[in-house]
Amino acid sequence: MTSQRYAHLSDDQLKAVHVACEKLEQALRGEDPTTIEDQIVAAGEDIRNTLFRELLATEVDFRMNRRSLPNIDEYLARFPGHHDDIRQVFRETDGSRGS
Repeated sequence: MTSQRYAHLSDDQLKAVHVACEKLEQALRGEDPTTIEDQIVAAGEDIRNTLFRELLATEVDFRMNRRSLPNIDEYLARFPGHHDDIRQVFRETDGSRGS
């Protein structure tokens, strides 16, 4: 996470986003049964949009590193209210998969 991008968040909010991303990484490694959806529901309204983008980027990066290529259509169907965020995350993580 870049400091300018999330300058609107307090230190506590940034910490909450960081902790949620770490928990998702543990889940992706099979160490914790949580999903993006679980983390979003548990988050405060004030950080949900930022948290969604960070969790999605975490999951997409994790899958790319494991050669389990993420499919943008899967995420568009899974999160119908976040199409712009999903496209942005895919552009930022790997432009060849986000269009």
